[in-house]
Amino acid sequence: RQRTVWKAGQQDALLAAFAENPYPSFRARQDLARELGLPESRIRVWFQNRRNRTREGLGLQGPEGSAGPSGLASPQQRPKGPGARARGGRSRPAERRTRRRTRLSPAQLRILLQAYEDEASPKYGAMVKLAQETGLPEDTISIWFQNRRLQTSEMS
Repeated sequence: RQRTVWKAGQQDALLAAFAENPYPSFRARQDLARELGLPESRIRVWFQNRRNRTREGLGLQGPEGSAGPSGLASPQQRPKGPGARARGGRSRPAERRTRRRTRLSPAQLRILLQAYEDEASPKYGAMVKLAQETGLPEDTISIWFQNRRLQTSEMS
């Protein structure tokens, strides 16, 4: 789907709602979505992103103790370097928790490849079944399928 471009009035309404409550209820998001003429899912994601981008969400403390006028951390405080955004922008050396690479056995790989040949985008139930068969977590199965689809699309 395409990136959402917010109109000035929509942005103002979202910022006002965020200032009032950064964790609005489903009903409040629905009302805001109806008012702005957008799907609720876009509103939900905007609030998630906004919480993650605010100084409080990043856990950053500046000398003033508050975010700038936009509510965003200054560019000097944002994570830098390749992959900083992919790590959620929360990489601090003292708190770094990296997950070890998942190694698949030949038997697990065979099961996943056969499932991929049958269905490149399996439904949740099929992934749960594959997780039971392989002994891997369901989210690992899901990510394996995402990566495999990306690899096959890059090859063609």
